[in-house]
Amino acid sequence: MSASSWSEEVQAEHLASFGPKLGPIYSFLSSEVMWLHTKWSDYMTLYAGGEARIRLLNDSSPRFFRMIQIVLWRDTLMHIARLTDPPHQRGGENLTLLSLPAAIEDDELRTRVDGLLESVLRASAFARDYRNKHLAHKDLDHALDRVAPLRPGSPRDVDDALGLFVKLLNEINSRYCDATMLYSDASRLSDTGLLLHWLALAQDVEARRRARVAAGTFTSEDLEYPTAP
Repeated sequence: MSASSWSEEVQAEHLASFGPKLGPIYSFLSSEVMWLHTKWSDYMTLYAGGEARIRLLNDSSPRFFRMIQIVLWRDTLMHIARLTDPPHQRGGENLTLLSLPAAIEDDELRTRVDGLLESVLRASAFARDYRNKHLAHKDLDHALDRVAPLRPGSPRDVDDALGLFVKLLNEINSRYCDATMLYSDASRLSDTGLLLHWLALAQDVEARRRARVAAGTFTSEDLEYPTAP
């Protein structure tokens, strides 16, 4: 799976299961939600692991990991907002979660999806507002602090929104495939834990080297630093 599309085989399965109208739309949105879960899993692995993990990042490269935190957070909000934009906007068409009802021929399912979309929109409003007035554009009053600050949301807000995205898509998946998808499995696609392992190992090696230098028991290799390739 690439950043925003399933394999051709999976797309073909979606087409066969959901039909020519709903299949391509569901396939795209499902892959987008999976990609969003993957990025969010990386964020939580890096920044929600407790004080010891934050110290590890700060001791390794504080400016870089702070920048990654900001970029990942903002990208997550942009992604949530993008997935919940109106399907028709300024004379153009968007492919969003709100595109689903028009592609569903089952009246009962469409009614349930419409109801879930109301919850989705409420839960994701924080991301669209922050995107519209701060990330994609700079609202004058907010930029000059003339009004109350925008609420950028919290990890709990993101979890709630993603949970409703999954509930919505699985409502459709269970109707046509009698199954649900575990989007939380996106964490298996991440290698962020391996990065943390190597950072911890490098810090341990460096601490031992410094101890040997301080004790006067160092070797010539302890005074050499490898250069980046």
